[in-house]
Amino acid sequence: MKKMTRLFAALLTVALLVGMLAGCGPATKDPNNANTPNSGESNDPVEALPPVEEREVLDITMAVNTRTPDAEATHFHDYLLENFKINLIVDEYNSENWDTQFTLMLAEDNLPDVISNTGMGFAEFNEYANDGYFLNLSPYLENLPNLQKLFEEFPSYRQQMTNPDGNIYGLSQLTTINQNGPARGFIDERWLANVGMEVPRTPEELYALLVAFKEQDANGNGDPNDEIPMYIHSNYSSRTNAFCILANAYGVYSDSPTRKMVVGEDGKLFAPWTTENWKDLMKYCNKLYEEGLIDTNYITNTTAEFQEKLKNQTLGVFGANAPFAQAGVTIDYDANFQYFHPLTTKYSEKTTLVMTSGVSTNVCFALNANIDPEKAARLMEMINWVYTADGAFGVGMGVQGMDWEYEYTKWSDEHGVLSMFCPEGYDNTNDYKMKACIIDGAFSVYSPADGRDYKLTDIVSDDVLYNDEEFAKRCGWFVLVEQGIREADVLVESLATLVYTKEEAKEQAAISTDIISYVEQMVTQFITGEADIDATWDTYVATLEQMQVDRWVEIDQAAYDRMTK
Repeated sequence: MKKMTRLFAALLTVALLVGMLAGCGPATKDPNNANTPNSGESNDPVEALPPVEEREVLDITMAVNTRTPDAEATHFHDYLLENFKINLIVDEYNSENWDTQFTLMLAEDNLPDVISNTGMGFAEFNEYANDGYFLNLSPYLENLPNLQKLFEEFPSYRQQMTNPDGNIYGLSQLTTINQNGPARGFIDERWLANVGMEVPRTPEELYALLVAFKEQDANGNGDPNDEIPMYIHSNYSSRTNAFCILANAYGVYSDSPTRKMVVGEDGKLFAPWTTENWKDLMKYCNKLYEEGLIDTNYITNTTAEFQEKLKNQTLGVFGANAPFAQAGVTIDYDANFQYFHPLTTKYSEKTTLVMTSGVSTNVCFALNANIDPEKAARLMEMINWVYTADGAFGVGMGVQGMDWEYEYTKWSDEHGVLSMFCPEGYDNTNDYKMKACIIDGAFSVYSPADGRDYKLTDIVSDDVLYNDEEFAKRCGWFVLVEQGIREADVLVESLATLVYTKEEAKEQAAISTDIISYVEQMVTQFITGEADIDATWDTYVATLEQMQVDRWVEIDQAAYDRMTK
């Protein structure tokens, strides 16, 4: 009955589109076919696979949201055929039509063997899994040693993929690049030199630095009035916002400070927005704003305006994914900056760096519940290979020796860096990769630091990290963030994405949507002085209580306890 209810709902969603799209997607099932997911033969794992040379080729169908124009003509496709005897028959969809086509596949119960790059979060995906659309992968995962090793090293990876029923039906992407973990804030090193000051370590030191940036010609262009000491933006939940680093300093250990609960030292979750920590954070930010130390136009600034200010060297302290990327230049530009380190306060007495989990929130790989057991076993064997550096590179770069090779640098003769080829007839290496080498979006469940400059940054000595100008220009922001990681007293993982039951998800969404909107509205009013913090604080807290913030904490705590048990 549940399956039929969801089928009817999905059909309603696409009813107006079916007529237009008929014939554009995969063939539909016979409407008279009464087969339902999990019916028919058992799909228990095959106990042992024969050697590759003794296998027959299996045709396996796959649908993928991809930028690759002809998946079956890629080197990766041929590699799977040769090394796993898997012949992928691929239906490619672009990002514009994927959601509609995926919805149609579900509505018509017409899923292929494999679905890659679903774009669907686990909350929605698990509802379909509970209704029997996707294969329970748990019996297979226990026999995948590479994945089990990652589960041990990164327990949140398993936790975030686990359905409330205790099983795993889909795999997301795990990124093990340390430098991707912390919030990213930067300080212009040239400005520091011009005002003769060091990277601040407390809010008081930051305030003094920002005053110097404002009152002096910090950027050295002869105009003492064009400096913007500190830039934040109105997306308060972003970890590429300097606001996030300030929040962390006040004990709000989150990579999304206005939208997530915080894990306390006792393992209990709390809403930070009603605490004295938050109140003091608001007062500090308001002081910076009132004294012109924060860009007074931050609420209305666009990304293009931020990028222009960065190019013109009018920003002293700011958050960004990478300075060079926002300035539209090469990565050596990042050598002009220092990392905006975590600050210490009475709420955070040690230098505490908040790390994101590295687990994507969307399902990247799932199997049809009715897939033939031998096909499932073959695919899971391949996935175990993907959970190695070589497998991840095969998925993301192509075939070693044909598409790329290791390049060894003077900083390591053990850890090579991938160098992509670019044969004649292609515009650049990315053009070659997308058209000839990989099936973009397929099986992208693992992204390790190995084979990239991230790994070099992990392993070099402090002397190289801090003093080697050539290395700094090669690796850019990786170097700056790695310095922050090494100098931190404590690394704390932010609350991972929680997996709710259907009932929890519905109630949590209804409560959290309004609370997030209200919190972020009040952050703006507190910072800009539109709302007096002391005069309105009690009313603000009472409003959050009326909006059931405590119930939100309860729901998240239940999901967190389930996930971490």
